[in-house]
Order: sequence, then C-alpha cells, then structure tokens
Amino acid sequence: MFLTDFELKERINKKEIVIEPFPEEHSFGFCSLDLRLGTQFSQEILKPFLKETIYDPVKQEASEESITNKNIISINLGDNIIIQPHSSIQATTLEFIKMPSNLIGFIYSRSTWDRLGIRIVSSIIDPGFVGRLVIKIDNVSDIPIKLYPGLRILQVLFATISGVTQKPYTVKYKPALGISSSTLFMDKEIFTIRESLKKQDDKLKVSKSKKGDITNLLNETLNAEKSKKGRLLEELSTNIFTNIAGIEIIKVNARLRAEEIDIILKNNVEFGFWRFAGSPIVVECKNWSSKVGAKEISILSDKMESISPDVKTAFIISPEGVTGNIHRDAILKIREKRQKGKSIIVLDKDALDKIADGENESEIIEQAYNKLLLI
Repeated sequence: MFLTDFELKERINKKEIVIEPFPEEHSFGFCSLDLRLGTQFSQEILKPFLKETIYDPVKQEASEESITNKNIISINLGDNIIIQPHSSIQATTLEFIKMPSNLIGFIYSRSTWDRLGIRIVSSIIDPGFVGRLVIKIDNVSDIPIKLYPGLRILQVLFATISGVTQKPYTVKYKPALGISSSTLFMDKEIFTIRESLKKQDDKLKVSKSKKGDITNLLNETLNAEKSKKGRLLEELSTNIFTNIAGIEIIKVNARLRAEEIDIILKNNVEFGFWRFAGSPIVVECKNWSSKVGAKEISILSDKMESISPDVKTAFIISPEGVTGNIHRDAILKIREKRQKGKSIIVLDKDALDKIADGENESEIIEQAYNKLLLI
C-alpha cells in the first residue's frame, strides 16, 4: 500500500523516514514526494558527450583530457550541467534518505520534465537504504538541456511491504485533458535559483591572497603556544566564514547572560547547506590538544538555546575532533541533537587543511554536514 501525503509527513516527523534537508510543502503530492537534483555527477557516463569544455566546481573551464582519470565531478549550487541530446548522465539527489526496513520507494520522472525530454530511469529505493539516491537521467530530446542542482527532478512513491516479496503495485494516474506544455518555469525553485545566480555570480571566488592568509593562520595556530592558540583559532575561523558570500560576523566573544560565545554568524546565503542552516549560527573554537568531549557539546547546546530556541546550527572548530561514536560521548550527544533538528557540525584539522589548500569553504562545510547526517 502506498503512503498518502499525510502518512508520509507523519512518518517523516516521527523520524521513521529520515529526509534531509526536510522537504518543503510544495514537494508533496497526494501520494508522492519530489526530490531535487544534487551536485555530483558520474564522469564516466558524462565524458563521451562533452564538447570542448565543461564547468568545474570553481567555475573554471577544464579540458576533456584533464578529467580523463576522474570518475565523479561536483558542481556548486547555482552552477549548471548540460546534458547533450540523446545522451545520459548519472547524478545524485540533493536529499539524504534513510529508509526503514518496512518501506520500499519507487522512483519515477516528474511529468513536467518528461514533456521537455528529460527522463529519469525508474528504479527502487531498497528497505533500509541510507544515503543519497543515484539516478540515471536521459535527454531524449534533440537539443542540449541545462540542469541546475536544487531543481525537483524526480518523484518517489513510498509503499509498505510484507514479509513476502510482491510485485510493485501499479498506480493509475488520472489522464490529463489533452496534451499540455511543461509548467517548469512556474516552479518555486526556478525563481530561487534565478535570484541566487544574480547574487553569487563572482562572490564565491576567494582571492589567492585570502587563501594565503588562511594557510598562514592555520600553520601559526597549530604551532603557537597554548596561550595564543585560542585567539589565533578564532581569527582563523573568522577568516574562513567571512570568505563565504552571504555570511556576516554579528559578534566575536559575545557575552550572553553568564555565557560567552566565540562567534555569532548571520546567515544570508540562499543556496546549498546554508539555505537550511538558519540564522543566527553559533561558532565555538576549541584549541585543545585533545578531542572535545560530551560535556562541551552539552554546553554548546545550552548556548544555542540561550540565544534562541530557533537556532538550528552550530559549528565547533576543533583540530583534534570530538570523542566517542554513535553510542557514547560527544558523537552521541551530536547525534541526539541532530535527531531533534539541531546540527552541530565539527570542523577538524582535516577540514581546515582542505580549506587552507584552496578547496571551497562551502563545499568542505557541506561535506562535514553530510558526515553529520550519517551519525
């Protein structure tokens, strides 16, 4: 039996089905849920259909030869990928999904895209599946079509299963009264992406001098005496976040009642992970030579609440990471907060090294967020 929109929302709210980011209301059909195109694409399938150049994740042109040995490419939200006529690519969904053992999902194209010639190869989501869906997208039209991460590209129907495997139930759709054109131009996210493109055109590019500052600050922080590490780590963190267009520093070393918060951020970003992170955002810097424990995570949680119950996101900048696993210590505390809709994202030395090496700050932060979803 397929779940209705009411049953599906109920199961998502109870965390029986985990979908991150949480679906917006317009994504629900009467018995389906629309999912969006993600940012990763299979290079092996894409490569035969490339022309002279493609856009890479930092909006630089790359030749076909330079990507021959790569299996996957990633692009930023706001960028696009072109599917050539009569060709295919593999892609991931933007949403992360965790399925219970008693449900199965059926993946279909959205008719509004089907009319344009973009078709999703039908497949299933296995009971117990965890991760982002990998989908195959065909362009059966005679013209190249641009796709943007964040567009609702497919629909999923969820059905309960018994102990005995049965053939999927075939849903009969009410036929349309005549042929109609695609109304994709009216989709809410089309307007969102248009506005986002206007704002972020060149804003995400960080100058080499700023990247050099971050590299120097990281090295200086890691090698500094203990008395200086805290200040340097705060300075490093401030540099990282201010390099992200749309992120503003509200206060450094903010005193709220009896508590002090290292950094408070204002989030005006309308794409990627940031779109769901809320505002304000709390940042805590731990210049410890050991991992941060459960007590500090609890204190950070209290600080989030002290600002507002609506604070959704906090970062803990800890070169040594945090203690425990999903069953104990700091990671257990982080997991418990995530299950209540609060994200505590850890940026450790590995993440800081990647940023210092020139990788995009937003992408590294989104990777850290993805790790959080697996806890």
